[in-house]
Amino acid sequence: MNVLRGIILFSVCCFGSVRVAYSATNTLASFNEKSSKDVTIPKPGTPEYEKANNHRLLLEEMAMQRAWMYSALLPGAGQIYNQQSYRLLVLYPVFAGLGYGAYYWHIEYVRYDREGGTTCEQLAHDYKRLRDIFMLFAGLWYIVNIFDAYVNASLKSFDVSDDIGLKIQPIVMRNRIDNSYAFGLGVHFYII
Repeated sequence: MNVLRGIILFSVCCFGSVRVAYSATNTLASFNEKSSKDVTIPKPGTPEYEKANNHRLLLEEMAMQRAWMYSALLPGAGQIYNQQSYRLLVLYPVFAGLGYGAYYWHIEYVRYDREGGTTCEQLAHDYKRLRDIFMLFAGLWYIVNIFDAYVNASLKSFDVSDDIGLKIQPIVMRNRIDNSYAFGLGVHFYII
């Protein structure tokens, strides 16, 4: 019963965000349908600029939410949503290897568990431990998949511009105690 409640709650959360995303997309589509004569670019500091910026941030947040939800529902779907389908070349083979390892050790565990005996019981215990380890790593890989989709969706809007700089220049420093001078290089990082 708790599993059913969890599935219903997760579905409501997913479809609720899809509904919000749909209304935001419709708003954006109606904005794009206007001619270029009707559209004015708001100036920074005005309420129109803040509204447009908040709308952009809302769309970015919804894209991040969609990416991790898609990956949670189907591993790799978030990467496809982020247009990084090449990551599936790593994702699915690792899932397949972990799944095969868990399956193999489970078959060995069942075989030796049924036979009985001291040696067989020890082998069965070892095989059960190995099966559990493979299943644990498969679960961790599933979480990494979701985290990867979320991080890559959030990095889509990361600004990598030429406004980041490094300046190296010679400097002269004066020691006021003994009135001597020292020469060196000054390194300045700046972000405009």
